[in-house]
Amino acid sequence: MFISTDEQVEEPVNLEGLKAYLSLRDNRLDEDSYLMQLVTTARTMLENEGGLERVIVPRSFELEFTEDDCRRVMHLYRPLLEVEAITYTDAEGEEQEITEYGVELGIRAEVWFEYPEDAVGDITVRFTSGYEHYPPCIILAIKMMCRAMYERTVDNPLTPEVRDVIQPEVIYDL
Repeated sequence: MFISTDEQVEEPVNLEGLKAYLSLRDNRLDEDSYLMQLVTTARTMLENEGGLERVIVPRSFELEFTEDDCRRVMHLYRPLLEVEAITYTDAEGEEQEITEYGVELGIRAEVWFEYPEDAVGDITVRFTSGYEHYPPCIILAIKMMCRAMYERTVDNPLTPEVRDVIQPEVIYDL
């Protein structure tokens, strides 16, 4: 589960696009909120349970790493767009920033650096992950899942058909 520091995100499927996909001709405003909840649910399911192992909507995150973690390459949420800051608390209780580090943006989403000798506790990495441009297969998968939930045709909207659609985006290992 991806825990973001952002409060709101703009979903990859908008209300008009979903209504068109579902062939909803009437403008029942009372359903609009429900339909957008379906989009959020579908996107979250793809991120967390769909086998994508990556963030879809770009947003900010903050992860803490122990000294043992820092002895190897650390993997962040994929696809990594930017590392904003790497900080730690020194022996005097002051926050310090690590400015010398390596990073692999994109699907690998890796960062590496030396653990500071004066660090007390964990290292905090603030970063942004998500797609800059949504792959069409992910948009289609979200819409398919919304249809299944809207029509209540299946218990789990993450059907084999949806898994087939997102297959080009699934990463099995790095």
